[in-house]
Amino acid sequence: FCRPSPAHGASLNLSPSQNPIKLLREMADKSKKADKSNIPPGRHLPKKESDLFKSIAKHYETKQYKKGLKAADQILKKYPDHGETQAMKGLVLNCVDRKSEAYDLVKKALHNDMKSHVCWHVYGLLHRSDHKYLDAIKSYKMAVRIDGDNMQILRDMSLLQVQMRDLEGFQKTRHKLLQLKPNQKMNWMAYAVSNQLAGCNPIAVTVIDAYSKTTDSRTADYEESELMLYRNLLLSEDGKLEEALEHLTECEKYVVDKMAWRIKFAELTLLLGRFEESRALWRQLLVEGGAQENYSVHGGWQCALLELDAATCRRMRKLSACDVPSNSLADLTSPQRDLLEEAYISLLGDLGGRCRAAQRIPLTFLQGEKLRFALQAYLQRMLNRGVPALAADLSALYTTLDSRNPGTPTLTRCKDPFAVGQHPTFQVVLRLCTKILKSLRANERFPSNTCDDDADTTLSGETAIEPPTSLLWCLFLHVQLLEARGDYEDALTAVQLCIDHTPTAGDFYERRARLLRKSGNVKAAANEMDAARTLDLADRYINNKTTKYMLRAGRLKDAMSTIALFTRHEGDPQQNLFEMQVMWVEIEYGEAGLRDKKYGVALKKFLAVEKHFNDFIDDQFDFHTYCLRKMTLRAYVSILQMNDRIQSHKFFHRAAVGAVKCYLAVFDAPKTSDNSGAQSPDYASMTPAQRKREKAKARKAAKKAADEKEAALKAAKAEEETNNKDAKNKKKTSADRPVDEDPLGDKLLEADPMLEAKRLVAILTRFAPRHLSTQLVAFDTAIRRNKPLLALRALVMGGRCSGGGSFGHPELIVRLADFAVKYQGYNTPEAAEQQHLVPAVREAVDLEISALLGGMSVEAYLSKYSGDVDTKRCLSKSLAAAKALSKIGKSTSVEAAVALIVEGGLDRMDVSVATCADALEFMRSELKASEQAEAWRGVCLAKYPRAVALGASEDLPYDTSPSPDIQAAP
Repeated sequence: FCRPSPAHGASLNLSPSQNPIKLLREMADKSKKADKSNIPPGRHLPKKESDLFKSIAKHYETKQYKKGLKAADQILKKYPDHGETQAMKGLVLNCVDRKSEAYDLVKKALHNDMKSHVCWHVYGLLHRSDHKYLDAIKSYKMAVRIDGDNMQILRDMSLLQVQMRDLEGFQKTRHKLLQLKPNQKMNWMAYAVSNQLAGCNPIAVTVIDAYSKTTDSRTADYEESELMLYRNLLLSEDGKLEEALEHLTECEKYVVDKMAWRIKFAELTLLLGRFEESRALWRQLLVEGGAQENYSVHGGWQCALLELDAATCRRMRKLSACDVPSNSLADLTSPQRDLLEEAYISLLGDLGGRCRAAQRIPLTFLQGEKLRFALQAYLQRMLNRGVPALAADLSALYTTLDSRNPGTPTLTRCKDPFAVGQHPTFQVVLRLCTKILKSLRANERFPSNTCDDDADTTLSGETAIEPPTSLLWCLFLHVQLLEARGDYEDALTAVQLCIDHTPTAGDFYERRARLLRKSGNVKAAANEMDAARTLDLADRYINNKTTKYMLRAGRLKDAMSTIALFTRHEGDPQQNLFEMQVMWVEIEYGEAGLRDKKYGVALKKFLAVEKHFNDFIDDQFDFHTYCLRKMTLRAYVSILQMNDRIQSHKFFHRAAVGAVKCYLAVFDAPKTSDNSGAQSPDYASMTPAQRKREKAKARKAAKKAADEKEAALKAAKAEEETNNKDAKNKKKTSADRPVDEDPLGDKLLEADPMLEAKRLVAILTRFAPRHLSTQLVAFDTAIRRNKPLLALRALVMGGRCSGGGSFGHPELIVRLADFAVKYQGYNTPEAAEQQHLVPAVREAVDLEISALLGGMSVEAYLSKYSGDVDTKRCLSKSLAAAKALSKIGKSTSVEAAVALIVEGGLDRMDVSVATCADALEFMRSELKASEQAEAWRGVCLAKYPRAVALGASEDLPYDTSPSPDIQAAP
């Protein structure tokens, strides 16, 4: 007559002699005693506790964590082993920075209630908050096994699957969500995106079409527009260009982004080979669509004009910045150039001559007298307007054949000063600049464009009188042209004329600092850049430049004080730079530490950059739901694709390469008391006097390092005390700043350097395999790990990166010799035997080396390489050949090695202060040729009289006397 609640799962089997009322009372008494220690069977709570449990979730969602903990404690006071309540309390504790308690409680909850989907879901949320996404996915999968139709768990799991690029799992999860809730638009779109990411574009199109059939009306709003453009993107990616073009025509009335629609339509007609129609569409965009300064549109128009094939068009459409087919394709014919010339003359006429892009782009394909005429008109127009970056703009015209892509003849910019000086377009620009300069000095007018370069420029026709600034910017252009071809001393003289003309312009002091740096005096360059900064203290750009130069000069404290002028004043500026993710400062600081052999400091900065990129990858998590809800599908897919390759960015690459170099230096250097990685001196080979001096130096260095460490710790402690004091005095303060407990990076040096180097090399070879520096550090790491096949693979990949179809980059040549010495017995025949290579590995090494070098041995290849004309025309190649032959013990004599280096002089490729200093050090230390080294030093100082690395004085004054081809300004 009385049935107990199913929640307790009890049943009564009464005999006739038993009193049911008495039995119920006995059961109630037992229940009261057991309620505090036992979970109610079936996991159900009484109404009061059930309401409290629901309130925990509500308080968690509204971030009322104290109330949530109070409600959980009320339940656990009565039911201390209730797993789901324990899990929810752990979730709230995790939000108030009590992570260890949270994990312990959730694990206890799982122990008490292993079959609860809530417990597993919460466990996954804890892992997700700590960015342990793989562990979180495992927890979610356990929860889904228990409750397979739980929308929230499935949704959370799908976010982590796309974050970790588990594309197959993401596709299945989104399909399940669509089956459960087909009335939600976001589920349809998410399933379509999942199919695109998994490479199933046709299914994605089918999903979008199926959703479109469920809607009664369509309006031309943003969401519908994005959906149509996204569907068109799927079709074009799948190669269905005809269908994509038809669809684009049909959906025109629903698209609100008309510019994107028109560009896509023109692009599809181009890829389909409808060149006449495509030309008209691109030209219409340039004339009427407001895209006359858009170089991407100009590139599409040029592809249509030149009637390029689809593959080349796709490659040209990927060009960035101001690159167009006319300055990227190396095989343009004369008829093609004439066609482009006629087209741009017509376009410029329709635009009224007011389009700068249409004025500049013809410079990329004109030749001969037409180029000279157009260049003079362009130069005079820009000088009249006062464009300081004119030389940088013109540098895009100095192109040469890109040897990295032998199969596809493309052009790349010349960067070497010798190559720039020899380029015909540069020589035309320099002659025109000199002619304009003479004319402005003579009669304050531009020369007539009909004059030859050698004609009398005093007859300038009827051109108007120019303002004094035209002469000033022409002088500045001349400075930059001299710098571009490596005439730094003449450029320093010319820039003094600019400063004398207008002493208050910071651009000229900045340029002088740049010239001093290239001349080899970095400290003077930093001082000059600081002088330029003082002219405009509110200019962030010049402040950043000064910081960069100070870091390169080794003035770390001054650099941080300078950059701090544009950071928040409270706290440590370095911490603010870290929070603001100012990576260029961290990279420069790390490289400065690497140069000074302060490996802990350098690693700290390099690994900070790595953390920033990890944060970028984690930040995409917030967009997985937002973008699907807002229907920004094209941008969402684009950001996913960008994040897949974000670690190929140049900042990450520089930082990772720098970190690997630090770890290798730490591995090579014996442990020292200051963890600096400095080499310990060889006392056994010293005289007593030398030993005494070296020990004194070591004591000084150790004391200095200890003092620096103590000062850094004191500064951190003082800052912490100051912050605590300020926090007490102020009622409302920002979040406490973390105190750096390892300012010198000593803890980072405690890690295994080879394991860390291996980890970073794996990332670099995955995301940036085409960078030569990636393969160089991969080789250096493999050779130290005694992995010959990995080292050989790095050499092979490096040969592909260097281009030209041959193995000839100087850095690779030196490493080839290192490999031959270690694994093929050159110079030290017993060395190869000491490596204990198994026969199969040795055979593979010999075969691959032979294939890499075209069937020649290392000795024969190096001998041939040293005699090549290209080697003699390049200082770094000549130096590398001498080093390699010396390493394998095949250099005939010291005189022959020196002759190999100095034979070509300094009028050749890859001549710089650093290369000259490297050659000087090699002659002194390796070849022991002191007389030849001094002669070489004299030759180098004649070209670089300010080079400190070559022994020049740091206090050499600036030469302000006029150069032979520059007359003093009137």
